[in-house]
Amino acid sequence: MSTIQISNVSIDVQETWGTFEGKPLNPVPGDNLLAKSQVAKFSSPDGLVMLAGLNIWPDGQMDFRTIDFIAGPDSYRRLERAGRLEVKSYAGDSYGAYIRALRISGKDYPTLGGVTWRELDNLLGSSAKDFLTSLGATALGTAEEVLGATNRNREFLAIQCPQDDVRSLHAMWGMTRVLAVMKGLGSDLPGALG
Repeated sequence: MSTIQISNVSIDVQETWGTFEGKPLNPVPGDNLLAKSQVAKFSSPDGLVMLAGLNIWPDGQMDFRTIDFIAGPDSYRRLERAGRLEVKSYAGDSYGAYIRALRISGKDYPTLGGVTWRELDNLLGSSAKDFLTSLGATALGTAEEVLGATNRNREFLAIQCPQDDVRSLHAMWGMTRVLAVMKGLGSDLPGALG
């Protein structure tokens, strides 16, 4: 197990892959499927304990999502319904994803939206780029630069990492989901939401 510390959020990443039963982002009709999953335990001093991880589905789809919410303030319950991250394979040996964060923006609950490096630096308290690079990220920038995106989301931030070291994906998800909810990204309120 390796431990990643993001501000006051601890992420204990399991070294071995297990399984997760559920449905991929684009489900096919029928029963739940069994995904190969690298799970991590996310915890913080405010009582959060949850499992989340990278899932690889039988049809090749990949996502990062909450697997089990064990305990914590109600504000984190949003992570059970929102915050899934679509992951794709690039260049044969890399995983890539858009970097979006849960933020308060006109609704009573956080929703996923674009985020800037400055906002990520403020959440983390230091350089998010340097931190993610130290955990194995091989490319960081706009989705156009990193993923070759040409759609309307090409200006969103993106990340790439090697398939055999996904710690930077765990850290990015923790930063843009858990830490963003904890610190109330997009609101003027200090501390956790709720």
